[in-house]
Amino acid sequence: MRQELDHFLKLFAQSGVKVVFSGHEHNFQSSEASAETGGIRWVVTGAGGQLRDRNVAGRLGASRIEAWAPAHHFLLVELDERALRITPIGIGRRRVEMITASGGRITRLPEVRLSNSGR
Repeated sequence: MRQELDHFLKLFAQSGVKVVFSGHEHNFQSSEASAETGGIRWVVTGAGGQLRDRNVAGRLGASRIEAWAPAHHFLLVELDERALRITPIGIGRRRVEMITASGGRITRLPEVRLSNSGR
């Protein structure tokens, strides 16, 4: 499995990928964009059904997860020539409150700055 994943990691790095979206986990997670994550923000979304009731906040830092939320949601993704903004929207069309690795609470992730080419 790791070899298959390495193929994509190299491809993402060569192509200048800034964000990767994936699904399945029964909550919302967003990684930091750091050397440990290949400079990529990894977004896991999948809380349309049953939520995971276990609190994973204690493991966020070790997993490089910047923000987490056990909430039903969809993602509002806004893109312009300079940046990409990701906002989880919950029930009642309100921003989802996310728990950060430091224990804080936020309703908006940091912008993902794009290169001059717009990628």
